[in-house]
Amino acid sequence: MAPLRYLFLLGAAFASSAAASKIQLPEATGQYGVQVTSTKLVDHSRVDPFSPDNSKRALMVSSFAPMVCQNTEYVQYMPPAVAAANDAHFASVGIQDGTFGSFQIASCTKSHSGGADHPLFPLMIFSPALGVSRLLYQATLQAVASHGYVVVSVDHPYDANVVQFPDGSVIRGRAKEIKSDPTLMQQDFWVRVADLGFVLDELSKPDQQVVPRSLSGSVNYDNISAAGHSLGGAAAAQTMHNNTRYAGGINLDGVMLGPVISEGFSRPFLEFSSTTTSQRRNDTWTEFLSSLEGWKRELLLDDSKHLTFTDLPLLFDNAPSAEQVRSNAQTLIGSLAGQRVRAIISAYVAPPSSSMPRGSSRRC
Repeated sequence: MAPLRYLFLLGAAFASSAAASKIQLPEATGQYGVQVTSTKLVDHSRVDPFSPDNSKRALMVSSFAPMVCQNTEYVQYMPPAVAAANDAHFASVGIQDGTFGSFQIASCTKSHSGGADHPLFPLMIFSPALGVSRLLYQATLQAVASHGYVVVSVDHPYDANVVQFPDGSVIRGRAKEIKSDPTLMQQDFWVRVADLGFVLDELSKPDQQVVPRSLSGSVNYDNISAAGHSLGGAAAAQTMHNNTRYAGGINLDGVMLGPVISEGFSRPFLEFSSTTTSQRRNDTWTEFLSSLEGWKRELLLDDSKHLTFTDLPLLFDNAPSAEQVRSNAQTLIGSLAGQRVRAIISAYVAPPSSSMPRGSSRRC
């Protein structure tokens, strides 16, 4: 039995080592390099309704800034607490401990903006799905930014599975509780809408700290879009309804909520769905689209599932035991290759006020 035990331990050690080694995700393919940074923001005007100690609402945001890169380095894809939570969450599909902590993403470390002759960069603010970290969209949003867009993604504490702040402190999410309680769901929805409004206000300040200073004067604040996945897409639409500064918006596979469903607006909006069956989504989309007076489109991504719109297809393609993980996860993320998903989504999830696909509802 000793040789068998030795082989078992050797195999386990090899698997652990494979997960612990650094995995560099493919760089984005647009004309610009991208600088990826994270920032903590505190809204001193709001008490966080989910906080047990009535603290002010604190957020983590990520900035994806297009740059002409002089030097690129690979940096941590997500901090330890968020990585560990995702390892545990996706263990059922074969993800090994240490996998999410091993992922790295390219970021410009020495760069300058596109120069005085480049056009102003449109701005997009992105809200993730319920229970999902903003960090699980980084590769996709990096790809959007590489085509000449400034993108800022927002974590919603107590909603995202884990939010880790620069000092190492952590807020655990309440997604299961929120999903099961309609009152909490409505509260969470409106907190998200307020978060998106606050982030735009912060970005509009002359001394803003989110987007790199090298891009000062290069952001087009007349071309701002709101985008999101699932509940984030619903929050993006309601944010557009509430704030006319937003020139366009995108909802990735989210059931609509709020007065915007029946009241609509007159600016461009894109609905992008997976093949996951959802009658509630379809019903709210039908009513919402009929209330819109501006440019609107509904797209369907073939061979996709609800979580296809995250980085998971790309991450699982690059994870240890990738073939087995992809097979186990097909009901979650569909069958499209991660690079293909990233290319499709980044092509369509561009600020809709500047460039949207032409034609009627269609499949991709």
